[in-house]
Amino acid sequence: MTDFRRVKEFIRRHPVLVRSDFTVQECARLMDRERISSVIVTENSNPKAFFTESDLRRIVGERVDLSRQVSEFATTKLVTVSSDSPVFDALSVMIENNVKHLAVVEDGEIVGVVTLRDIALDLAPKHVKYTARIHNAADLGIIRETIESFKKELKEEAENYIKHPEVVDPYIFFSEISHVVDAMIITASRFTTIPESGFVYAITGSGGRKEQFLLTDRDTISIYYDESTLEWFSEFEKVLDSLGFPGCEHGYTSDKFSIHHQDEDRVCSEWARNVDRNIVNIALIADARYLLGEKKLLDEFKECFTEKLYRNRFVILNSLRYRPALNIFGNLKETFNYKAGAVAPIEYPVRALAITNGIFNVTNTLDRIAALGEEKIIPDDMADDLEHAYTVLMRRKIWIQAQDLRDFKASKANPMERAMVRDALKTVKRFQSYIERNYI
Repeated sequence: MTDFRRVKEFIRRHPVLVRSDFTVQECARLMDRERISSVIVTENSNPKAFFTESDLRRIVGERVDLSRQVSEFATTKLVTVSSDSPVFDALSVMIENNVKHLAVVEDGEIVGVVTLRDIALDLAPKHVKYTARIHNAADLGIIRETIESFKKELKEEAENYIKHPEVVDPYIFFSEISHVVDAMIITASRFTTIPESGFVYAITGSGGRKEQFLLTDRDTISIYYDESTLEWFSEFEKVLDSLGFPGCEHGYTSDKFSIHHQDEDRVCSEWARNVDRNIVNIALIADARYLLGEKKLLDEFKECFTEKLYRNRFVILNSLRYRPALNIFGNLKETFNYKAGAVAPIEYPVRALAITNGIFNVTNTLDRIAALGEEKIIPDDMADDLEHAYTVLMRRKIWIQAQDLRDFKASKANPMERAMVRDALKTVKRFQSYIERNYI
C-alpha cells in the first residue's frame, strides 16, 4: 500500500550543492544542464537553503542582476526528512512548512531531494509518471528505459489481476497503456527529422482502439502529399522498433501501409467494391487514431469512407464471421480461442455498424457502443447490455493474456466466472441476431 512506502523510494536525483558565492546565472545554467528544479546552497560546506525555480522566476521578473550571489536570493528554507519516513509524513512536512522541496537525510547526510511533483507523479495513476518521464526525456535511450520499466510494471499489475480479475476496469487499464504509447510515439518523433507538413501519421488496430496490451504489436498508417515523406516513415518506424514496441509482422506500418492523398477517392471506391478482399484495410482505417501531422488528412479519408461504405451490407456480413463460443444448448464450449470466440464476435460487428453508419469520430469499442445507442442504431437497453458484456469479456481477456494464453478453458474457471462469460456471450449472440434481422 502507498501509505507504507518510504521516502527513499521517491528519490529521483542526487542532491546538487552550490557554494553561497555562486552567481544566480551559474545556478540557472546548472539547473538547466542537470534538468532539476532546485539546488542546495551551502555556506562553509554546510547546507543552508534551497534555491528553486520559483526564486529564479522572481529574480527574472524583478530584473535583478544575474551576476549577484545566489545566497542573497535562496529564500526557500532547507527542510529535511528521514529517508525511512513514510511518504505521507513527508507530504505533511511539506504542508506544515509551505515548501515543495525536501532534503532527504540518511545517517546525518543529505542523500537526495524529493519534490511535491516527484511524489504526486509516483502516487498518481501509473501512466502519469511514465508519460511525464517520456515527455521530459533528453534522448531515445531514456524513452527506451522508461518503456521497459512500464512494461515490467504493467506485467506485474496484470499478474495481480489473474488472482483478482474483478478489480480491473478494462477501460482505465487500456486507456493508461494508450497514454504511454502515444507519449512514446509523439516524443520519439522529436528526435527525428520529422516533416513540417504534408502528412498524417496514425496508430491503428488495437492501439487505435485504445485496447492494446503489453505493447507487442504496432499497427500504423500514413497519408501523404509528397513521396519524399516515405523516407521519414521508414526511418521513424525503425526508431519505434528500437524502443521496444515492435511493428506489425504483417506489414501494417506507416512505411508500407501508406496512401497518397490524391489516391484517396480511388482507394475508397476500390475497397468498397471489393469488401471481402479489403476488409482488413477497411478495419484499420476505421480504427485509425491521429497522432502526428495534419489531422484533416485522416478526417478527409474517413469522410470518403463514410460516403462509400454507408449501409454497405457486405461489411456487416463480413463482421459476423466470428460467432460466440456457445454450444447449441447455450452453454460455453469447453475450450475455445478467446479472441475468435469472445472478443471478435462483439468488436467486429460493433465496428462494422459504426463504419456503415458514418461513425468515425470514435474508435474505442465501448465508445462505439455508446455512439450506436445514442444514434438509435441499436436500442438503448441493448447498448447498456453490450457495454456490460464487453467489460466482462475484456476483464477475462486481460486474465488470459497476462498468462500468455490464447484459449479459454471453461473447466479452469470457477462457476461464477463461467456464468459471467456465458451470459456475456449470450448478450453478444442476441446482438448479432439483431444485426442480421435489421441490417442484412
